[in-house]
Amino acid sequence: MREEEETEKEEVEEEVEEEEQEQKEEEEEGESEEAKARRYQGVLRSLGFHEKRESDGKVRFILREGDLTLGRTFTEQHPTGRFWALQNDKFLPEEELKDLEVVKRFYAVAEGEGEEDLEKREEVVAGAVLPALPTPKLPTPKGEKEIVADAQQKADSLYAIVEKQHLYQEMHGKKYLQLEAWQTLGRFCNLTAFIEWTKPVELWGAKGFEARAVIKDSEGNTVSAAEAMCMSDEANWKRRPIFQVRSMAQTRALSKAYRSCLSFIVSLVGYAVTPAEEVEEGGH
Repeated sequence: MREEEETEKEEVEEEVEEEEQEQKEEEEEGESEEAKARRYQGVLRSLGFHEKRESDGKVRFILREGDLTLGRTFTEQHPTGRFWALQNDKFLPEEELKDLEVVKRFYAVAEGEGEEDLEKREEVVAGAVLPALPTPKLPTPKGEKEIVADAQQKADSLYAIVEKQHLYQEMHGKKYLQLEAWQTLGRFCNLTAFIEWTKPVELWGAKGFEARAVIKDSEGNTVSAAEAMCMSDEANWKRRPIFQVRSMAQTRALSKAYRSCLSFIVSLVGYAVTPAEEVEEGGH
């Protein structure tokens, strides 16, 4: 009985070793990630995606169909790219993403064709090979009047919310918007803020924190960024707990980043463009 078990064990070990060897050989014979990335990007172009290269090395391929924005982003962490999709300002879950017809076409082409087939595909009219896709609609350039009218509409909507929820601090007859108000306006403009980093700092004997915030649009492009600090030499913060000082540095950075790109809208309804978190109680 023991001999049979040992024999069976040896056979299983041999099978495992063979599978590992086969897998290793396949990996050695397979294409590199760089080659696969180039092939995937070629497939995306053939499907009508628009390419956008950024200064930080990222490569984005974007396709818009109605209220859906579909993209695949190639980064150092994900050299062969990852799909993402936005619909009505919300990211689609991975399950729904996989069911999109364009994503299915991508994988059908990427996994079912070799380099020669792909080159032929790029040389012919896309519609002759694949079912025609709607031509992505680029935003129509706006004139000055349209820009002002759009900004005024957003400003009026913001004013109604800010006044109702009291999302401001009033000092010396001026109203300074709190972060929640800037975030609301950001959503009106399809912008979202992120904290990129926070670090402890010490300057001229004062200790505190510095934070950096970035504002990104719905396609992940950075449209604004700002740094801000909260230090122990400030009258209102010298005796506060560390976590509150750190949090205020982040809050100031977020508000400041929003201000950099949205202050012109805020000014249309008479609010001060300096974020409330940057103004001391004395109004300075």
